[in-house]
Amino acid sequence: MYQISRETNDIVQLKERLFSEVGFREREHCRRYTEVSNMTDKTKPCPICRKPVQYWERYPNLLCEECSQRTTDEAGNRVAFYNKSISGGCYGEYLETGQPYEDRFCYVDGIKCTADEHRFGGIVIQVVN
Repeated sequence: MYQISRETNDIVQLKERLFSEVGFREREHCRRYTEVSNMTDKTKPCPICRKPVQYWERYPNLLCEECSQRTTDEAGNRVAFYNKSISGGCYGEYLETGQPYEDRFCYVDGIKCTADEHRFGGIVIQVVN
């Protein structure tokens, strides 16, 4: 099982590592599926900063990467969210102490958001309606 940490949060590196461990046919199927599933020309404005962000119907309130990096708890302490493993899961931790952050709710510029795992890997931060 692979762990994604702050040091190895590069999804491309992780995919290549996985592809090297499966047969050619499976590797090509995975690569084609990933390319097709991520293809979209649609963008929408980030709900926080209004910069363009890739549109996903599943994640209508998706934040841009820059805003997603500024998550805090309600008191303003910096928190970050990570995948537990390659098979999924989402956990949070305080950046200054490394202590677990047990909530999925977070804040960006005072706006309440939620963190969840993305369907294709990674973490999604969205504004709560």
